[in-house]
Amino acid sequence: LFEKKWKSSGSEVDYEGFRNAKVNYRDAGNRAKKLHYTNLVSACRGDQRKLFGLVQSLCVGSAPKSYPAGNSDVDIANKLNTFFIGKVDGIRCDIERKRSALPESDRFVTCNSRSFVNKPPSSFSEVCNDDIVRLINSSSNKTSSSDPIPTALVKKCCDPVAPFIIKIVNSSISDGVFPDKWKHALVTPILKKDGLECMPVNFRPVSNFPFASKLLEKTILAQFKTHCNDYNLDCLHNSAYKQNHSTETLLLKVCSDI
Repeated sequence: LFEKKWKSSGSEVDYEGFRNAKVNYRDAGNRAKKLHYTNLVSACRGDQRKLFGLVQSLCVGSAPKSYPAGNSDVDIANKLNTFFIGKVDGIRCDIERKRSALPESDRFVTCNSRSFVNKPPSSFSEVCNDDIVRLINSSSNKTSSSDPIPTALVKKCCDPVAPFIIKIVNSSISDGVFPDKWKHALVTPILKKDGLECMPVNFRPVSNFPFASKLLEKTILAQFKTHCNDYNLDCLHNSAYKQNHSTETLLLKVCSDI
């Protein structure tokens, strides 16, 4: 509007108004951009992994996806699938071989002088509506392609959806059966590090399970953790898959010991 007015009149006053409007527009855009990025960083507070991913996406960007050579997409997928399955089978066989070579008394892990096999959980408890609602609301918005509706929509419609999820979760707990459909994941091969050669050995599989299966998994995990804490079965110096622990706590422990 200011530019059109200035070009029509050609006066210095209109030009000054156009220039001021352009400066104000630029400053407003910069303030909005700054606020947007500030909010993104604030949302990652307390989660260093999420913050690192955000910084990397803003500064570096995502590299184009590359996969091993193959005659077709199906051929590439089959090659990677065969490699991943063989790798898992190899690890299992290696663990069993090494475990079998140990004396009978050393075949079970002990923590704090208490054996895991001596305190198995007797049963899992069914959950109530509040437990599932809390899990749904605390979950991230990540969605699998196999989900019938997006996770964000499930969180918005939590109250009418929760009773159906509770029924399936409690049935699974009471019957001791994990639904077969919830065991299927969409696996995406990710190159371990940029610049590596596109060979199956340089890829790692990232599995994306249905949202409901994660709720059931978290429900069982929470009860199992409670059992481990009650019987002092938790490894004191374990940092993997443990709340408030990471590679940083492990490095701090090593540095402190040194």
